[in-house]
Parts: sequence; C-alpha cells; structure tokens
Amino acid sequence: MFSDENLFNFIIFFILLMSLPTFILAQFFTSPYGKHKRSCNSGGMVVNVWADGVLLGLKSEGGGYKIPRSGLFEYVSCPNYLGEIVEWLGWALMTWSWAGLAFFVYTCANLVPRAVSNHKWYLEKFGEDYPKNRKAVFPFLY
Repeated sequence: MFSDENLFNFIIFFILLMSLPTFILAQFFTSPYGKHKRSCNSGGMVVNVWADGVLLGLKSEGGGYKIPRSGLFEYVSCPNYLGEIVEWLGWALMTWSWAGLAFFVYTCANLVPRAVSNHKWYLEKFGEDYPKNRKAVFPFLY
C-alpha cells in the first residue's frame, strides 16, 4: 500500500522517467494537433494567450496560413511554447521541488520537439519568404 508521500515520489519519478522517451519519440512523430492535426481527428500565461491570438487572427483573415510577425514571433516560430516553458521554469524555481523540476523537464521534452516540427513546417511552407534568423523556440539559440 502506498502512503501519500510514496505515491507522490512515484509520480514524480515516473514523469522524469517518461521525459526521455517522450523527447526521443517526438523527434520522429509529430503530435496531431494544431496545424499538424490529422484528418482522422486523433488527438507568463500572457505570452501563450498573445501568441495564440496572433495565430488565430492570421487564420481568420482568410487565404490560409500566413507568416506570423511582431513581438516574439520576430525571434522564434513558437513563442507560445517558449512562454509555457518559461512558466514551468518559473514554477520549478519558485517551488524548488522535484515536482517543479519534473513538470519543467517533461514540458521541455514535449514542446521543444513540437516547436522544431512547427519551425520545419513554416520553412517548407514559406521557403525563402520565412525569416532566416528565426529560431524554433529559444531566441538566438534553437
């Protein structure tokens, strides 16, 4: 029988353990949501809301996808993912706990490969028109 503390520690260990396979698998399989949604239908908060609003606005203008511009979109293809990563990093630092670290590590393992997939999609879709210096998720780095 698990005590509350043992259950908590098991869950944290499991999240950390699953981070590496998630990161590795995400290099080969793109999660089916957003622009990567499959036809079979499987499937700092301010930065996330702002970036999502910009993307929805571009889509609602008609004519399909457009290159997002302004704000953090000038530096990265996925500022919404950057915002979420920064949020979990802040939470991890503020709690200074294994739970905080686990959520941060798993968020990175999930969102960084997703950002790379989105970045590649933008490069393929827009080719020479896509900003050359824009990175996937971390400004000036990656």
